[in-house]
Amino acid sequence: MKKKQILILGLILSMVLGVKNVFAEDLDNHNVYFVSDNGIKLTEKEYNLFNELYGEEYTVNLTKEQYDRVNGYLDINNKEIEINTAIDKEENPFIKYSGKAPLRSTYVQTTYKRIAISKSCGTYSCNVVMTLQWLLSPAIRSYDVMGIRYNGSVSAESPFTIMETNEMTTYPASYVFKSNGFGNSIKLSQTAQSIYITQAFVASGTGRIYGTYQHATSSVSKGTSQMYNINETGLGDVFDFYGAANGIYDEMNGVYINISTN
Repeated sequence: MKKKQILILGLILSMVLGVKNVFAEDLDNHNVYFVSDNGIKLTEKEYNLFNELYGEEYTVNLTKEQYDRVNGYLDINNKEIEINTAIDKEENPFIKYSGKAPLRSTYVQTTYKRIAISKSCGTYSCNVVMTLQWLLSPAIRSYDVMGIRYNGSVSAESPFTIMETNEMTTYPASYVFKSNGFGNSIKLSQTAQSIYITQAFVASGTGRIYGTYQHATSSVSKGTSQMYNINETGLGDVFDFYGAANGIYDEMNGVYINISTN
């Protein structure tokens, strides 16, 4: 138990701290494949992962702090990383689906935004990183909700959320914890042109983790955004909104990833 607590503390600290192709250089025994505009050298594996999680623009402008944050969680070059892709149908986030949207693999992209989930596992736990990128600027800037549901013997702890924009970096922490998952209400910047949100946590056990990001299609208070239960009939297979929050969120598809640890 003590070792697990130390591991989790180290992971949290790593989160807080932290086209040009170049070949034939050496980066800790790995070939350099790409160099960002801020001089961050990436292997081909790192380059592909950042592109899948955040998109090309983020990778091109990658800073040391951004690199250290993700690599601190996933240890990209030294561990097997799972991040599959599946393209979802395009949607208008301001027009609701007629019924529940189908869940799609570990990557979903729409006209306005995309969400992806990845994992890096050791013997006793998996480090999971879920990312949301706004591809076009949202018209409504209120409290969106991002979080997970898990089943089987899975448990998740020590969530960390960071929102990066062209204006500033913030650390939303309006969590609601349930026995089978958690959510975080995230107030979008009113004027930012680029928005990237990262949510990371430590998971253990055996089962499936479902993740989702739900965008408010009208202005809501933080309290209203937290009116949900977490179950498989919810939006993105996670958030079952009720009361004043019912009918507010855009029903974007969710993502999932399987884990199995001792």
